[in-house]
Amino acid sequence: MSHGKHLDPVQHLNDDHADDLLAVARAFGGIPDATSAQAESVDSYGIDLVLATARGPAAARVGFTEPVGDADPAGLQAAFTELTHSARLALAAESNESNTP
Repeated sequence: MSHGKHLDPVQHLNDDHADDLLAVARAFGGIPDATSAQAESVDSYGIDLVLATARGPAAARVGFTEPVGDADPAGLQAAFTELTHSARLALAAESNESNTP
């Protein structure tokens, strides 16, 4: 087993992208009241998330826009970056709508 620069994608998401995972869960996971999110698994089609909410733990699956090769770390990174960007835009639009009189 090699211990190179490439971390396990799940560990990398949880260690370095907790805020992004939360945004994705709130925007696309159907859990808008999530208070924290952790990746449970990642595959070529999306991310399985474990979420904390005021109601207790919840689970969600968020799909990528297009499937990515499992053995393609750069592709997974690009897919997650796109997902995060879309989530933040969706949340910003939602926030703006709720602030409109």
